[in-house]
Amino acid sequence: MSAYVTLAQAARHSPLSLATIRRRLQAGKIEGAVRNPDRSWSVPVATLVADGIWPSTTPADDHQDDTETTTEADTAEIARLTAALAAMRHRAELAETARDAAERNAEDLRTAMRMLEAGPQRRRRWFRADG
Repeated sequence: MSAYVTLAQAARHSPLSLATIRRRLQAGKIEGAVRNPDRSWSVPVATLVADGIWPSTTPADDHQDDTETTTEADTAEIARLTAALAAMRHRAELAETARDAAERNAEDLRTAMRMLEAGPQRRRRWFRADG
């Protein structure tokens, strides 16, 4: 599970101002950041650390195999892919929430249609015409 923080939380732990981080988000310079339906931001912590926005935070320990060494480019690519994966998972959660709301709405519409299909009952005439 990846950790996300709000824009305010990101600014609280960063030497950068809230406005600077917001400009970077709006310019798309922070990978994996997602704009929520309520227009707030969800920013992955891994990206904040990898981009140096949280410089006093230590990145997660790399578990290196003795036979391979991880280069800085590999580490940056891993951080980018991790942030992208986190963003996709977050977007999937938002899509599931929207789908659930749409299903509830569809059920309400089905109920309304059943009520309309019944239609008004024929009224009985209170008189009879002779003829």
